[in-house]
Formats: sequence, C-alpha cells, structure tokens
Amino acid sequence: MMEISTPALHVQSLKMDEDGKGDVVLRLIELYGSHGAAMVRPNFAFKSAAFCDLLERPTAAARASSGAVKVAYRPYQLFTLRFCR
Repeated sequence: MMEISTPALHVQSLKMDEDGKGDVVLRLIELYGSHGAAMVRPNFAFKSAAFCDLLERPTAAARASSGAVKVAYRPYQLFTLRFCR
C-alpha cells in the first residue's frame, strides 16, 4: 500500500479517515533514534496530502511531487499523513 524510502520509518497504521471523506490516513513512527528525510509513495492516486494531529485534523500541508510526499523525521517521532483522494 505504501513505499517508504527508509527502514527507519515504520507504518503504525493505515486506514480510512474517521470523518468519511474517503481520505487515507497513514501513521508513521521513527524506530531507531535517527533523523533525516524520506519519501512516502502510496500505490494510489491522491490530490494532496497534509500532516495531521492524532484527531486527523490538518496541521500543515505536505509537499507532494511525482506521486510521493517528502517527510523530515526526528528520533522516535510519531506523525500522521492524510492523503486526500
């Protein structure tokens, strides 16, 4: 369902949104105490993506390019991405 360019980021959950808009919600966690940047590429088309809080409310736009989203991560960070389809 998702291609992630680093093994440091682990998919904690992948699900449909709670508000029924048809978006896909991805929760990732950094496992190794590392930091860096990664590309997250879903195997479905999406119009836009946003970083969200744990209640799936957008907090910041995510930069998407060529069907992938670039994410910067910190040690042990948990973050949520919402893909609008």
